Amino acid sequence: FYSSTCAYTVGWKNTSGSPAESINNLPDSLFAWPHDLRPPDLMLILQVNDEVRRNRVSSRAEGAATARSSGDPNSNDSSCIEGAPPPPAMSRHNPWDERLSNDEELGQRIVAAHRRTIGPSHVEEVDANGSPDDISRMALEIIRNRLLGEKIPSVVGQKKVTVALTGTHCSGKNTLGRLLAGYLGWRFDPELGDILRDRDALVVDGHRTGDGSGVGGGGTNKKECWDDRVHREECARDRTCSRSCSRVVETWHIGNLAWALQRRGRSNNNASEEENIARVRAQAQRAIRDEMERGDIVMVHLQTSPETTVRRRNKQPENVLRLPMSDEECESRRLHTALDVHGVQLLHDFEGELKFPILILSNNDDGGEAMGDKIRQIEKYLA
Repeated sequence: FYSSTCAYTVGWKNTSGSPAESINNLPDSLFAWPHDLRPPDLMLILQVNDEVRRNRVSSRAEGAATARSSGDPNSNDSSCIEGAPPPPAMSRHNPWDERLSNDEELGQRIVAAHRRTIGPSHVEEVDANGSPDDISRMALEIIRNRLLGEKIPSVVGQKKVTVALTGTHCSGKNTLGRLLAGYLGWRFDPELGDILRDRDALVVDGHRTGDGSGVGGGGTNKKECWDDRVHREECARDRTCSRSCSRVVETWHIGNLAWALQRRGRSNNNASEEENIARVRAQAQRAIRDEMERGDIVMVHLQTSPETTVRRRNKQPENVLRLPMSDEECESRRLHTALDVHGVQLLHDFEGELKFPILILSNNDDGGEAMGDKIRQIEKYLA
């Protein structure tokens, strides 16, 4: 993020070979967070000694060379989702590896610059010389203590629990889902529609016709093909999650169904369309029932206002790219009706049939404190 760009630039430009102490003589204004960029609630500085860094660089180069020699530049791809974009191929050469090797003081200057960052609410250092699991555990402990208050004991033990987050566009499902999963130490599954969506095919108001993606599937038109593919891949992802693997999943079958229904409209007298809606509802119900046989399910719906949707879209340009709209205010109101009002009714319909618990939370506030409050509410509800 910005702090890393600033620290590397200052460390590199501050006269090659100069001691880290020279960073302390630079003005504070150089390290101040930009006024038009929201600072993070927490910044973690990962500390690694030079020997460990060199070993990791060497291992990365060897891994990239092995992947290329096998003819598979993405042989490290562990994705189990059909259609998900592959991770970037590992690079054998990073110019910073050479710069850090040639200038022993450079790494120290970069860390010193990180320490002088002005803006984040909290800055903590993590010993990153250990294994990824050890580093993650230390980082999560800091997150719990700094952002979420006193750690609360795990609420479920070894029994599998699936927490499904639903809500309209920009309701905070992804942000809260990642934080909640990290806090609980569970797996996080992001929205499948976003993973599978063909971004090059996105069009204005495309969410009304299947996000602009004409993909193969069991349906007879673009909307049906898209919805059938999302359902098929969601079921496949459910099966990859073992009976002992608790998780937080974004949107999931209920949310996917709500999107499918809003694409089709709720006042359509076309007999074939009504039959198709009944089919989509039935397959979502079967998928949820199958997952209930593998463990418990808790539905958490995040309610937001249309005004919140517009505000968050303006603050996060990636949401505008992900879901183009011709008239933000009008489309946000329509999505609110379809995914919030009708979405809650859909949850209650399924609750009556499948008997799973539902927690409905208002999520119009932004920031780490608001997210921490939601996590505490969810954990209390789970307990």
